[in-house]
Order: sequence, then structure tokens, then C-alpha cells
Amino acid sequence: MISRPKQLVHAERYFHGPDWRRQLAIAAAERGGRRRGIRLDEVIRRAADFYWLRQQGSSNARTAADRYPEIAAAEAAWSNPSLREQLQLMLLGGCEPAEIAARLELSPTVVEMIEGLFFDVRPMINSPIWVLAHVIRREADKGHDDHAARLRMALFGRQIAVRALLDAEDGLPLDHSERIAADMLLLEAKSRQCLEIHLGPERAREFLELYSNFHLETRRLDLEREKFAFAVQRWKELRDLARARIELRREELAQQANRAERGRDAAGVPETSGVIPLSSQNAA
Repeated sequence: MISRPKQLVHAERYFHGPDWRRQLAIAAAERGGRRRGIRLDEVIRRAADFYWLRQQGSSNARTAADRYPEIAAAEAAWSNPSLREQLQLMLLGGCEPAEIAARLELSPTVVEMIEGLFFDVRPMINSPIWVLAHVIRREADKGHDDHAARLRMALFGRQIAVRALLDAEDGLPLDHSERIAADMLLLEAKSRQCLEIHLGPERAREFLELYSNFHLETRRLDLEREKFAFAVQRWKELRDLARARIELRREELAQQANRAERGRDAAGVPETSGVIPLSSQNAA
């Protein structure tokens, strides 16, 4: 049985999106902390105090940053568009905070605060309709179509796809990820259709057929995920091989240039070995 606080957390996340804690904290700060949601967890309480202090003037804003440095650092990182996009990709792809911190040169504490306050998506990764509505569609509505496509790939390609995206994206199978995303949405709709069937004797056969199709589609999409991950991994291997060949060719050309330069230097120096220079004393 799910506890009442967990039910409230799930409801807030489900209806208000990834930044539900930030929304509750700001609402609590505007009411002087008098808000039921502030009691849900410690992150909301600390964030509410942080936002309340900032509202009291510039001196208190500095106090807020000194008292809650991890929240101030999280806000600064999230306000950077390039860094925010990378954070979204890695969090939606299910990367661990330690890996995110190492790649983006942030502290693990700040990464955890960003996830909790601004982009709490990890519990909803297996709910593509929620992710589409609260994350991907929001980016598309802002005109960030390229980033929305990368987010789809992160959602269905997970860590392998995210690492490839952050390294370079030329040649990645984005169309394939789009098709998997569409299939996953259809599969979730089919699962909801199964749950809504009233299991009377006359509809038992219909339910079994739908459930059987749902099971087959699930296995097919699991295979598609594996094939997609393999395609991304293969792309990375080919890219790394191409880069190694380019680097090797550069070294060969540099060595040829050095040999040619040494040859030109040798050709420009007159032969003097074995010749005894004459001085004025010897001439006398």
C-alpha cells in the first residue's frame, strides 16, 4: 500500500511536471511558508526559505546564496541554456548523478539538487505520455525542435544514446528513435485500453487478445531498443575508427613535412668537410 505522502508526491509530479518542487517552493515563499506542499520533503522546505529570502531584498539574496549554496549553484547551472540541455539529456536518459557531475564538471550535490528541484523525471522515464506532455512537447512549443528530437532519443536510447549525443550527433539514427517513440506511445495506449475493459464473461476473450498483442508488442519494442542501442554503439565505433585514421594520417603528413624540411636545410648548406681554412698566418 502506497503511503499518503508518496501519493501526494506522485500527484504533484504527475500534474505539475518535472519542476513541481520548485513550483511548490515558490508558492510557499509567496505565502510566507504557509503551504501544505512545503511539508512534502526537505528540498521543498529549503527551497521555500531560499526563495523567501531572495524576495526580501539584495542583502537577503546574498544571505540566501550563502545559506543554501547548493540551490544557488543549481539555479545558476539551470539558467545556462547549453548546460541545461545537457542536464536534461543525461537525466532523461537515466544517467547517474556521479557520471553527470564528472562530465559537466559540477558537484554531485548540485546535480542532485538540479534533479530534485528542476527536472525530477527519473521516476517517470517509463511513462512516455507524461514525458511527451511535460518535457518534449514543452521544448517543441518553444521552437526547440532539434532539442526535442534529441530528448526523444535520450528517452528511448538511454545512456548509450545520451553519451553518443553529447560526443557528437552527426549520423546518429534519429529517425529510428522517432519511430520507437511513436510505437511506445501506441503501446501505452493499448495497455490503458486493456485496463479499462470490464472483465465480464462476454469480454474475457477480447481482453486476452488485447493482452496477448500487448505482450508481443512489448517484446518487439524491447528488441527494437536493443537494436537501436547496437546501432548507436556501432556508429560510435565507426566514428572513433575514422578519427583514429585521420589522426594517424595527420602524423604521417607531419613526419613527411619534417623530413622534407630537413632535406631542404641540408641542400642549402655548402660541403665543408675535409677542407682546411686558410688564415693570413698560414698564407705567410
